[in-house]
Amino acid sequence: TDYAGFTDRARFWLGKFYQINEKELISISHTEITDNPEKPWLLCRFSDSILYSSDRGISWRFCGEVIKPCDNAHGHNIGGFPYIIVDNYFYVYFNEWYNGKALGCSVARAKVNDVVESARKGTVANWTKYRNGNWNEDALTGLASPLIPNSDTHHDAHYNRTLGKYIMTSHHNDRILRLHTSKDGINWEDDIIIVDYSGTEFSPDLSWHIQFNGTDDCRELEGDF
Repeated sequence: TDYAGFTDRARFWLGKFYQINEKELISISHTEITDNPEKPWLLCRFSDSILYSSDRGISWRFCGEVIKPCDNAHGHNIGGFPYIIVDNYFYVYFNEWYNGKALGCSVARAKVNDVVESARKGTVANWTKYRNGNWNEDALTGLASPLIPNSDTHHDAHYNRTLGKYIMTSHHNDRILRLHTSKDGINWEDDIIIVDYSGTEFSPDLSWHIQFNGTDDCRELEGDF
């Protein structure tokens, strides 16, 4: 992997994939950049990055960071980078932070074609966060509105062809893993409980282990999944 100078300071978690064609892939990746290379789990700042492969995923090139929490302090985990495609835009969900507090699941977007063409050049497109009905906030520095408050985005999202809706898991702070649906990727409805560990001593990061089994590029599902 070409880490573009971050070799000794960064860890990349290959995440959700977008398949451009038979050879080209994009990975929207959870990134941890540390100020202490000898102990990379300490003094860590989080972001979502774009990685690009032209050889079916055998090798990867780091193109750049695209989304950061507004309050990008040490330890403010951005989450697990689920994405959907809405009207030719990537919608990537992340944990927003502000004034030392996790706000919940928020979203940033960029045009699919812009992301692809930039990745081929080893750079990144312009991403913006959604806030109060607009997409005017810079995705690296701006503040986003929480779409599902008090939830964590270490989870997955797909378009479900049977429902005609997007679906997304969400790990809430009450230790309950839920399933939500949306027609537009902004307004998330339903509150279907998948696993409830509230009131117990067992408190795993449940949503990290929930991945939908859909098409090869992690985007669509049928009725059974």
